[in-house]
Order: sequence, then structure tokens, then C-alpha cells
Amino acid sequence: MPQLSERVISITGLDGDGWEIFNLAREMKINGAEIIELTIGEHDDTTHSLILEAMNKSARNGNTGYAKSGNTISLAITVSETVTSLACTIDGEAAQMGGSGTSWTAALQISGDETAGSAAFSCGSHVDAAGNVGSADASADSG
Repeated sequence: MPQLSERVISITGLDGDGWEIFNLAREMKINGAEIIELTIGEHDDTTHSLILEAMNKSARNGNTGYAKSGNTISLAITVSETVTSLACTIDGEAAQMGGSGTSWTAALQISGDETAGSAAFSCGSHVDAAGNVGSADASADSG
């Protein structure tokens, strides 16, 4: 049986299972409170159609799990101004770069030595048209 996180135990006590919090949030939402639910897999916002299409395509192709050895993690990168020499890492490993100008891609083929879980990324070392060297950026503005 899965164990409750220490955070849930600290809120509910050892006898609670977390449902009290869920039920209270639901009651507060019904009574007009602005509640964002991050529980039980329910969405507060509509999932973008491009994400749904990608999920559907992936599932139909048998890709229903996490990335595994031999798979490729890919990033599509759009920058606000033309740059050269963009370099990215994915999970701390140098990514294979493609593109130019404002539209770039970064890809890493999974070898099996990567960290389990979400893959962190960072892009930087780029130069803009004025010759300014950009600093590393590990943020994403969308999916």
C-alpha cells in the first residue's frame, strides 16, 4: 500500500488519509471560494487540443509510459530575437542542437543513465545580433 507523504500526515495527522482535505476543498468550492484543485487527477482548465492530440498519438503508438532507453527527449525552442551558437543540456547532458535564428530544437537520446523523473534542461551560451552573450535559462513558458 502506498505511504502518505509527510506533508499530508502533518496536515491530517496519522489517522487521516487526506480525504478530509479534498472534501473540505470541494465544499469550499461549492460555496464560492476560489479553489484550485491539484488532486485526484482532475483539471481546473481545459487541456489544449495540441496536448490532447499528442497524448492520443502517443497512446495509439503504444507509448503509454515514461521515456526509456533508446527514446529521445526533444525540446522545441523559440527565442525572442535571432541568436547563434545556442547550446542546451537535458538532464545535465549535452543535447544535439538543430535550427537557427529564433527557432531551435534540442534532443537527447535516452541511454539509461539519466535521472529518473522529470528531466531538467538548460539553454544558454548563445550570442545575439549585437554580440551579447546570453546567460543560461532553464525556464519554459509553455508545455
